[in-house]
Amino acid sequence: MAILCGISESGMALYDIPDAELAKFELKTRPLDGEAAAKLFPGKSEPTKDDAHGVVAVAAAGGDVQGFGTNDICYVYDAAGDIIWWYC
Repeated sequence: MAILCGISESGMALYDIPDAELAKFELKTRPLDGEAAAKLFPGKSEPTKDDAHGVVAVAAAGGDVQGFGTNDICYVYDAAGDIIWWYC
């Protein structure tokens, strides 16, 4: 079971989602590798936050904890619609 939070009409709400239901919404992701980096960021040795389509802030100072760790996660969508991520 996964506990997710969201916003309802009355404010913040928590949802207890069975794994079988949650699996229906799994996104296709993979970590950034050398081949994908060469296609997505030609001529760059390492992508930065500025190259990302989005950034998931992890344990941002003064904010809500969104994950456990010390590095933010950057991501981009490739031509197939997959999400490719890296620590940034």
